[in-house]
Order: sequence, then C-alpha cells, then structure tokens
Amino acid sequence: MPQFIEEASLFVQKCQQPFDLQAMQHNSRGSHWFSICGHDQNNKTIPALSKFHKDNEEAINWFFRKGSPMSCISQCASSFVEIHFPGVAQRFQKGIALIDERYGVKAMYGLFFNLCLNVSRPGQVDRVHCLPHADYKNLALVVCVVFVYGEFNHKEKCWLVMWEAGIILQIPPGVFVAYPSALFYHFNFDISNLEVCVIDGADFPTPQNSRRLV
Repeated sequence: MPQFIEEASLFVQKCQQPFDLQAMQHNSRGSHWFSICGHDQNNKTIPALSKFHKDNEEAINWFFRKGSPMSCISQCASSFVEIHFPGVAQRFQKGIALIDERYGVKAMYGLFFNLCLNVSRPGQVDRVHCLPHADYKNLALVVCVVFVYGEFNHKEKCWLVMWEAGIILQIPPGVFVAYPSALFYHFNFDISNLEVCVIDGADFPTPQNSRRLV
C-alpha cells in the first residue's frame, strides 16, 4: 500500500495536462483530482482513447508499467470479477471480442476498457469522498470495480452507500468492491456523522418528538 500511494502521487505530478480546476469543481462525483485512462465512447461515434489518456500517455505508460503496483492492482481487479462473477466476466469477454472485431480496439486493463484514478488535492480537497451519483455511461449489466486505498479510519469514514439496494458497506483500504454502478445511486458516507434518534412511545417519529440517542 505505501508504494502504491507514493506512485499515485508521482503519477499526478507526471501528468502534464490533467483535468482543469473547473472540471474538478463541477465533477458530479466530487471535486477531487480524477483521471480517465484508456478508451471510452463518450460523445464519440466509435471507441477511442480518452483525451486525458492522449494528453498524458507517457505518465500513464509509466504508471501501468509491467510489475508496477497499479499494473498488479489492475490485474487483480479483473481476476476478482472472474472469480466472484464468472457470468459477468463472460459478458465482458464477449464485449471485448466484439469491439476488437468491429473497431480494432482492445481492452487495455484486463476486462476493462478504462480505469480511473481518484486522488485528493492537498490543501483543497483532503480526501476522495464521492457525492451521490450513478455512472450512467457505464454498461448496465456488468460491474464497476473499486479499489480502496489510503490511510484513514475505515471504521467510521468513507463507507459506501448503494441507495436502491438499501445497503451501506464499510470499505477498508486494500479491498475491492464490485457493483453495478450504472444501476445504483451511490456515494460515500461517514458513519461517524450518523445520528441515531429515538422517540418515547409508539407515535410516528417526527423532528418534534424525536431526541438524539447519546
């Protein structure tokens, strides 16, 4: 983990043309530093390398060099899907073969055509803490894989809420989480900010008759 954190910081420094401040501030996922490595088809007739990738290809090649922490994590993400969601992995593989045949575009990150690194902005945004959103441009019937990294109090901070599923997950650093991010409205939440309230009797709870449980 320390080596990955160090290299993620170096990657940010090596990127010559990252997204500008306005793009970060208007990012629906949060105002942290972000990247889009690999191919996409956003506002394009055929899949192609993202503008970020083209503008920062040298830094990306370094970050994903063979044997690097990022390269190993990328491989583990695909293996995670293949082991735990074999049917989804097969759907990925069929899509990869079809896109390669039709456009000559190959998935650069195992099962995935793109990969995004999110990083804090020291002095401005002290952590990655995603706001409520759905990744509506992602494929609906597959999964997004998130690798959680950093050093933080995971018992209280940055839990993952999947709204429609009605669940909230503790996500310690070093774990992978896979879920259909195009289908679920999701965001981070600090469980330490959760206020548990109770009422006396059996009346319907309202702000007026509720009191905070201490």
